Amino acid sequence: MGSTSHIFDAETRRHDFRAAAPPSGLYRTGEPPVVGSRRDASERRVMSGFEVEPGGFLSGELRAGITNLRPRTLASQRTRATVGSANLNWRLGGRLVLTTGFDRDLYFSIYGRNLYFTQDHTDVESVFYLNRIFALEAGYEDFGLLYPRVGPPEAPLFDERRRDEIRKLKGGLRTRLTNRTVATIRVTRRRRTSNIPGAEDRQILVTAGVETNF
Repeated sequence: MGSTSHIFDAETRRHDFRAAAPPSGLYRTGEPPVVGSRRDASERRVMSGFEVEPGGFLSGELRAGITNLRPRTLASQRTRATVGSANLNWRLGGRLVLTTGFDRDLYFSIYGRNLYFTQDHTDVESVFYLNRIFALEAGYEDFGLLYPRVGPPEAPLFDERRRDEIRKLKGGLRTRLTNRTVATIRVTRRRRTSNIPGAEDRQILVTAGVETNF
């Protein structure tokens, strides 16, 4: 293992919308929709963990903490959640590098009446070096998204949470151009499933690029 450091992060975020919400008298329910300044919120989070620098068979970082979302007007959606991440790189011999990752976080949302959703993400990737120039890549990702509510109280699905799952299978080839620069080409198969009808989709993505380290 390389040298190990302790990490402590403290962060404040603000979500501000310039557009004002329309008058409530324009709506039959008497309550304006969740648009404009009604979505304004602040977020505070603290996280702590460890970071292992490259230099051995294991490197990466591990951190965990708490985030607190405070809506300005929609107090019913105020929430406190545990967040964290673990991203580790494993060097297994001279040719194979394995990367494993997991993270759980709270993200701001504009879907329906939701101000946030939680996401659990798992990632496994491997790089196998054929020689000093070429390497093969393979990976799998899984995203679990949970939205607290689907629609307004009068909606039939109000009591049912929205749950989405996104799965990705990836494969590719990387070519070393210099000691710190590689060219890549990747193919990704992406599939999204949901308990909300009509939200499913499938994609095939082909990407190419150049990556460099300084």
